[in-house]
Amino acid sequence: MERRGSRTAGWGWRLTRDDETFKTGPGGYRSAEEAYAAAQAELGRGPRLR
Repeated sequence: MERRGSRTAGWGWRLTRDDETFKTGPGGYRSAEEAYAAAQAELGRGPRLR
C-alpha cells in the first residue's frame, strides 16, 4: 500500500516480485485497508470492493 497525493482518496497498491513491480492498481482508495482489499481481490483472494 502506498499513499498517493494529499487528498482523502489517495491510497493505491503495487504488487512486487523480487523487488520488481509487476502490477499496479489505481489510486483513489480512502484508506490503506481498502487498497489492501483491492490488491487481495486482484490476486483472487477476496471480494472486490468496487
